[in-house]
Amino acid sequence: MEIEWRHLRQWAFKEGLILGENFPKPEKRGGREHDVRFDKETGRWWKYTKPDSSGLCVTWIGDATPYLHNASPSEYLGRILDCNGIFGDDTKLEGIWWDGKGWRIITTQQDISGESLSPMEIRALMEANGWEHIPVWDGLGYENSQTFRKGDWLVADAHPGNAVQTMEGAIMPIDFILARRIV
Repeated sequence: MEIEWRHLRQWAFKEGLILGENFPKPEKRGGREHDVRFDKETGRWWKYTKPDSSGLCVTWIGDATPYLHNASPSEYLGRILDCNGIFGDDTKLEGIWWDGKGWRIITTQQDISGESLSPMEIRALMEANGWEHIPVWDGLGYENSQTFRKGDWLVADAHPGNAVQTMEGAIMPIDFILARRIV
């Protein structure tokens, strides 16, 4: 994984995406993947991966059982792009930042106005959109999260802190772990 981090740092330097030492620190400790701060001017949440971490991802053991593990930078960034495509999210890579303890991948995500959802409401909305609930895989991510499958796609870590329902009735992920099963 260190090789990927080195390549990411080289690429970010070349693209001008190394954020300086005066870059604002996160204001709020988050869960296992991110710390955050809200920018009122832009209406976007700034998400900071934990130092020297690139979040979490899901991979399969053999062809049947998914498991959660630390993501490489490319797995994490790929997951974000996939979520943008499937759920219409707008998460953007802003750069990488050395916080004095380690490198962090910095992304932004629009503030999503909507109603908080109960686990049953998340399940109903996901199923209404063609996602099958897979109870045996629940708990991938947050302890009480739900897991869903649609074709080759898997959504893990679906829980009330990671989703809202928009005014239009759509479910918007805040931090679903999306993975594609490649057999």
